[in-house]
Amino acid sequence: MIINNVSSAQFDMIVLAEMLVIILSMVVPSIVFRFILDHDMSRKEAGKQVQRLRQEMVKEGLKAVEKIYLPEKN
Repeated sequence: MIINNVSSAQFDMIVLAEMLVIILSMVVPSIVFRFILDHDMSRKEAGKQVQRLRQEMVKEGLKAVEKIYLPEKN
């Protein structure tokens, strides 16, 4: 549809601009995101963090159990 309203040279420039935008939209994020986004943790780091979180959950659970009122046995 646009080809009817523009010359051949203008049409070629439009197609070139569209291709450039498409290529840049694929290439730039893959390069820029590498520096912007955090890197994944290694398995060793993830294991350490899971272990730390488990220990914290156990501590919180023990605190909650200690707060529970239990009557003494007769």
